[in-house]
Amino acid sequence: MMKTEKNLYKGLKWVFGFMTAVMGTVSVAALLVWLLTKLPVFTKAIASADISELPFGANTLKIISSPVLVLSLVANFALYGAVCYFARKFFKNLENEEIFVAENVKTAKKIAALMLVLAVASTLPDTVAHASQLIGDSSFLDVTYVVVAAIVWALSKILEKANQIAEENEMTI
Repeated sequence: MMKTEKNLYKGLKWVFGFMTAVMGTVSVAALLVWLLTKLPVFTKAIASADISELPFGANTLKIISSPVLVLSLVANFALYGAVCYFARKFFKNLENEEIFVAENVKTAKKIAALMLVLAVASTLPDTVAHASQLIGDSSFLDVTYVVVAAIVWALSKILEKANQIAEENEMTI
């Protein structure tokens, strides 16, 4: 493997590792903000603030104190974090020249499954906000994630066949 290619895999491994950490941090931060909304001093501060200065206007407190909305956001961040974690794992294997291994097939299948879950989960915050009449528009399914999941799943099947061929080649040599 060329050194530049290995460096690219190493760089992508670090990027996805960083993104995993960011998603975990954002998940914890969202939960902390939700917990803060339970403190009277916080709700008084929001209530006395100028509505134009609040990120969501008059609905700010309603949005950040909704457990269903916050949990759906946290679930999304956790799912994105899991996708980044598995992508990092994949690039780590590529960096170590472990291409035709069963772990890569399993990792690709996990990413495909997570993308299918994200097809619905990514729309949950908007759906909850719409149901709470905080926004006027929502959808139940993001087709982009379904397409990506299908492509990643197909690649996992190709990788699975390539693993079988690589194993057969090792046995004949």
